[in-house]
Amino acid sequence: MSLLSKCILGTATVCAISACGIFGTKESGEKGKENSTELSGTWKLDCSKFDFLGLTGERETFVFSMIGDFERTLYVYDDVHCKTEVGKFETKGTYADLGQTSNAADGVKNINFTITEFDFTPGTDSATKILNLASYCGNTNWVAGEKVSLIGKSCLSGKISKGDTIFEVVKHQDNSLYFSDKLGIVGQRASLDRPSAVDASRAFDKK
Repeated sequence: MSLLSKCILGTATVCAISACGIFGTKESGEKGKENSTELSGTWKLDCSKFDFLGLTGERETFVFSMIGDFERTLYVYDDVHCKTEVGKFETKGTYADLGQTSNAADGVKNINFTITEFDFTPGTDSATKILNLASYCGNTNWVAGEKVSLIGKSCLSGKISKGDTIFEVVKHQDNSLYFSDKLGIVGQRASLDRPSAVDASRAFDKK
């Protein structure tokens, strides 16, 4: 086999490997130059206070790929000690690490999340009762264990559409990640409202 043929075969193999994995977002590679190796991996936030329809505890997991995809799972609990999980929000899409800007605090970077999927799954009958009574996202037929897409629906946090961008900030320090206190369920979706500082009390630790 000629040297040229070997090079072509090797390149095709690398491309095939890169296309596989848990992340399948079509737009994955479009922001390759804006992704950060320090974000790649799984990051977890321990039990934290939360306020969602009377539910008061939450944990979070962020997963960042090297090719620009992210998955965020926000687990909701009915107490501040996070003993009983009653549901979870799942957000998927792509991210772009835009780097530090002049108006950001030391070490804080701007980051954009583009949403492709946004779902909620209630985990208990008591949670579905709360959701149905509140007509959450216009739905009065919530069922425990059944995932519902919230894309295109008007919720308490506003209407979320596929392709919406969350304008956030992030800081990597001492093997932990920090985001702003405005991230909430879906974060800020107006560029002018992008936060400028992170919440130092909420550390996502790498797992």
